[in-house]
Amino acid sequence: MTSPLTAPAPVDPRFDRSAWWRADRFGMFIHWGAYSVPARGEWVRSYERIGLDDYRPAVDAFRPDPDFDAWARTAADAGMRYAVLTAKHHDGYALFDSALSDYTTATVLGRDLVAEFLAAFRARGIKVGLYFSLLDWSRPDYPHFGDLHHPMRDAEEFRDHAPDLASYREFLHGQVCEICSNYGKLDVLWFDFSYSGMGPAEWGASELMRIVRELQPDAVLDNRLEGPAPTTGPCSPTPRPRGRATSPPPSR
Repeated sequence: MTSPLTAPAPVDPRFDRSAWWRADRFGMFIHWGAYSVPARGEWVRSYERIGLDDYRPAVDAFRPDPDFDAWARTAADAGMRYAVLTAKHHDGYALFDSALSDYTTATVLGRDLVAEFLAAFRARGIKVGLYFSLLDWSRPDYPHFGDLHHPMRDAEEFRDHAPDLASYREFLHGQVCEICSNYGKLDVLWFDFSYSGMGPAEWGASELMRIVRELQPDAVLDNRLEGPAPTTGPCSPTPRPRGRATSPPPSR
């Protein structure tokens, strides 16, 4: 004898915002930055223990002139429905304009590559997202000696280095506010990543989630932040600096 089927449990409304992700499925994830110059992967600084000064030639040599419209056309022709770009990887060199750092393409090249990328892909009707590293090996306040991944994790000259996590959290949250408030609607925001010694408490994960949900309530997020989110509280994003980058403004 069989039992009658019961109605399925209701789906949490939070999953409504990821319905398009589950349906679209096919997209492009672009890792691109100063690490493209040595061309040995975005982890090259960590794997090869490259110091910040020794990495500077890669930053200075990264002078691309991308045709983002061609990138977007290729993605559209292939049937891709979304594209995600590395706004900043672990090396800390940002492809966006930031009032909190000069270690950016906006300062070095006079170009906000994130704004250009977003405008081109939106123009083709492709959903857009940004990858954002929680780590930043360019920052003096980030853990160095003894960290699991920092390029200087076993360099004796950094044995007495003292990180300042309160300072780093303030910077991290400030840049997240920038990318969430200065670039229009983001369909995806991809944080990367938590590990032993640097996790939700160190990132201030609950506050970061609150910032994102206040400014980008419909964005699909990954789970590498590994923290919950409160639902209230103000955010004061840093105003975007004007007059430095020559890139066209992002579409809204």
